[in-house]
Amino acid sequence: MKAAKFISNLIIAVCFSTIANEGDVPEFKDYNISLSDGSFAKKINLTNEQLKKSEEWKRIIQKQLNEQINFAGHYRLYISEKGQL
Repeated sequence: MKAAKFISNLIIAVCFSTIANEGDVPEFKDYNISLSDGSFAKKINLTNEQLKKSEEWKRIIQKQLNEQINFAGHYRLYISEKGQL
């Protein structure tokens, strides 16, 4: 009984893996996007929670808002060097 169940599950798995491999694999070049090269706003709008942060944090975030994008063609990613944020 266990052997029959194992064999039937194996056959089903092989069939599904064969079906999954059909077709072309999508590539990044198939999905063209327009890249942004500038800032999106002049001044950052902070929430009430963010307004409670230090002035240094606000200064760094505002500075990063004005930098060019650096991640996935759409986003600005910033990681503090010494864990100061």
